[in-house]
Amino acid sequence: MKKIYFLFISLMALAVISCTKEELSTERFYGSWRLLAFVTHGASSLPETYLGSGTYIELKSTGVLSQYTDGKMTATEKIKIERRTADCSEPKGQKYWALEYESGSHEAIKVDKDTLTIYTPPCLYDGRVVTYVRMRN
Repeated sequence: MKKIYFLFISLMALAVISCTKEELSTERFYGSWRLLAFVTHGASSLPETYLGSGTYIELKSTGVLSQYTDGKMTATEKIKIERRTADCSEPKGQKYWALEYESGSHEAIKVDKDTLTIYTPPCLYDGRVVTYVRMRN
């Protein structure tokens, strides 16, 4: 019985460590992403684009975001992806990934399977939501 209990505890610890390590890795953000949807309610540091324009972005681990339309680079900017904690009253303490631009502004960023979403960070209410899907070679 003790062996089963020890095995169960070991497996649970491994599961927690695996989830935490994946959660803290920025690797899942990097790659090429095709524009799927764009909803805006304010200014953006990158030029506005519209569906059907052949737009995609590349997020590189070297700290560069490049935007392409019809195969031509239309914008590029140095970026950093890091973990942040919301500092407003609601939802105080909420953690999120931030896509920080060289200009000093930032947006929240998340990946769910092969979908990348860049959106207005917590504590701000006007902004945008941009959804991309991962491009396969």
